[in-house]
Amino acid sequence: MNLLSMNPILIAAAVIPAFILLVRVYKADKLDREPTGLLVSLVLLGILSTVSALVLERIGSTVLSSFLTEDSVVYNILLYFIVVGFSEEGSKYLLLKLRTWKHKAFNCQFDGVVYAVFVSLGFALWENLGYVAMLGLSGAILRALTAVPGHACFGVFMGIFYGAAKRAEIAGQTETCKRMRRLSLLLPVFIHGMYDFITTLPGALSFLLFLPFIGCMFFVGYRMVKQKSAQDSFIVQPENPFDTQPTYPTSVPYQPYGTQPQQTSGSAAPYQPYGTQPWQSSGATASPSQPYGAQPWQTTGSVAAPSQPYGAQPWQTTGSSAAPGQPASAQPWQQTGSTASTGHPASTQPWQPTGSAAAPQSSDPSGDPNQNTSPGYQSVFDSKDLK
Repeated sequence: MNLLSMNPILIAAAVIPAFILLVRVYKADKLDREPTGLLVSLVLLGILSTVSALVLERIGSTVLSSFLTEDSVVYNILLYFIVVGFSEEGSKYLLLKLRTWKHKAFNCQFDGVVYAVFVSLGFALWENLGYVAMLGLSGAILRALTAVPGHACFGVFMGIFYGAAKRAEIAGQTETCKRMRRLSLLLPVFIHGMYDFITTLPGALSFLLFLPFIGCMFFVGYRMVKQKSAQDSFIVQPENPFDTQPTYPTSVPYQPYGTQPQQTSGSAAPYQPYGTQPWQSSGATASPSQPYGAQPWQTTGSVAAPSQPYGAQPWQTTGSSAAPGQPASAQPWQQTGSTASTGHPASTQPWQPTGSAAAPQSSDPSGDPNQNTSPGYQSVFDSKDLK
């Protein structure tokens, strides 16, 4: 078959139906899409399987015709159910198993359907090119509605049991695996043989049986693809967890009230007392002796001195305290830590330097502010001298 000499319209008519079905089956694989290189190789192997199938059919038909009369009912049954069915479906199955059975991408049951359909449509694509070259555009349209979807359905039935066999092997169910592999070959052989045999029946009988048969086959194949795609599950966990759909975390563990937003989920510090300020880093707690109302200029973990009275002023550095006996009304010009001398009244004036002691109080009950209170000094305006 010389593709270069074929009409491009006929080539498109032969290829497009198979391509459409390939895309539909590929999109049905929603759990874990298969590598593109693997799928392309399966289509090429499907094309290659036409060669082995052709050789086996020639050998089988030659042997069969030596014992039976051609076109007899028995001859047609053996030809289509045994020779053609096993030659074509057996060639597909053999190359399918050699390419995919041990492949690491074969980790879902529906993968078996995808692989088998790609091999089958590769076979149908090449076979269709040959028939279209002989029959023309009318043959291309007829086969686009019958033979190409038929091969896709053969692949669906093969792939369903092929994927089930892989699951049974992973589970260690040897006998089940063998049974599923036999079914993955025998069922497509039977359906393929029935398809070909009905077309050889005479006259109206062929037409009356063929349309219901392919209609039922297409409907069942379509339903099985949708059902198996929806029920698909992993039979081998993927090596790379990012190959699967992302999973989202569940609710975070309980975090105590007052946890700050900058703390990530699960990083809540041990219990923090009520009143902990935002500038205290996560996990830092107020000192046990720190009184309620600690000011912002006190660094995290610093505490007021045990004897520091309530109302300590801001100019007192963290940790500094008023000297024992210092009244709460100490003035700002007194340096932190400085105290009035013993007996110094609370009304010490600003012009008296910090730490200076007030002179002793005068014993004059009159309390005259003009009277000098220095010891040993007598005013010249003594009232006794003016008399």
